[in-house]
Amino acid sequence: MNRKVLYVTPRKTKEGLNWAVLPQNASRPVKILENKKDAVDLAKEIAQNANLGQVRIQNQHGIFQTEYTYGLDPKKYKG
Repeated sequence: MNRKVLYVTPRKTKEGLNWAVLPQNASRPVKILENKKDAVDLAKEIAQNANLGQVRIQNQHGIFQTEYTYGLDPKKYKG
């Protein structure tokens, strides 16, 4: 079974910085929001409703800062 992966990623616009909820391998976001917290909440809700879900959150510079998994955790590897 595949894990549904969603990214919360920054989007710069004329109006300022917005936040996109973007499914993995998709070219169009589910939604673009003005507030990062709202984008994270939406992504978490979608991931929790999937059998296996994951949310990867970027900061305003595009660097990954947090990850949440729902359902079975992916295998842990030494590294």
